[in-house]
Amino acid sequence: MAYLRKNRSKGLLKMKQLAVAGCFVFFSGCVAFGPEAPEDTELARVGTYSLTLAEVLESIQITPERDSAAQVKLYVNNWVKNHVVIQKAEIELYPDEKKFSKQLEEYRNSLIRYAYEQKYISENLDTTVSAKEIADFYKENQKNFELKENIVRIRYLFLDKKKSALKSKAKNLLTASGKNSREDFVRFIKKNKLEAYWDDSTWVFFDDVLNLVPIESYNTEDFLRSHRYYETIDSLKFSLITFTAFKIKDSSSPLEFEKEKIRRIILNQRKRKLIEDMEIKVYDEALKEGDVKIKLE
Repeated sequence: MAYLRKNRSKGLLKMKQLAVAGCFVFFSGCVAFGPEAPEDTELARVGTYSLTLAEVLESIQITPERDSAAQVKLYVNNWVKNHVVIQKAEIELYPDEKKFSKQLEEYRNSLIRYAYEQKYISENLDTTVSAKEIADFYKENQKNFELKENIVRIRYLFLDKKKSALKSKAKNLLTASGKNSREDFVRFIKKNKLEAYWDDSTWVFFDDVLNLVPIESYNTEDFLRSHRYYETIDSLKFSLITFTAFKIKDSSSPLEFEKEKIRRIILNQRKRKLIEDMEIKVYDEALKEGDVKIKLE
């Protein structure tokens, strides 16, 4: 497997070399290379810092739409500009101003640990969250799910003024609650090619509804409490809307509205537990193998 990866990497490198083969001038000379140029071909140097062909080709994204040679030249020139500043800093800074070894080690360690944690999670995390788990979590933490905005369940229909004869029928279908009401409504809007919406299971923000239907109200809560059905008219169309349910802000948020949020919370809890268990497991293994020595008086 490692052999295949190594050879694939070499193949990609060779393809990039073919794409950018040429000659580049950097400050004091010309570096010429072709498709057979070795990976360690030096393209630029600043003092003790060196930039090789392989390093450049690993860092840039070669695309057919862009000038490959220009991409390489831009990368190398930017690298040189950056490293002349670094070289200047190396000369000008006092030794105690350049003591970054501890910070670099800590940063490297945090990156390595994070990479391993993500790998461990991807290989071991159970991402299946049942409806019962979500419902149980909601029940146990319901006080934490409070609405910050008014939400509603709605049905609406837009009717061109030229089709005003259909308005009475449209209203009856929109407010119906029989067994086949939705099917009758769908047939009606398809037959008459109307823009409409019907989903009694989905909660939406009331403010988003206002972007669809121009509702005039000074008190949203009073409006929702007193209107199951509402219609308005403008220069082009009638807007008909039915509110099948509503929840006022600062009240408990319904389970259906919080399902995806709860699922994310449960998965995050599992991730934290997985990492905690991994730490204990790795620690115990290291103790057993004699890799850990704690020397305290």
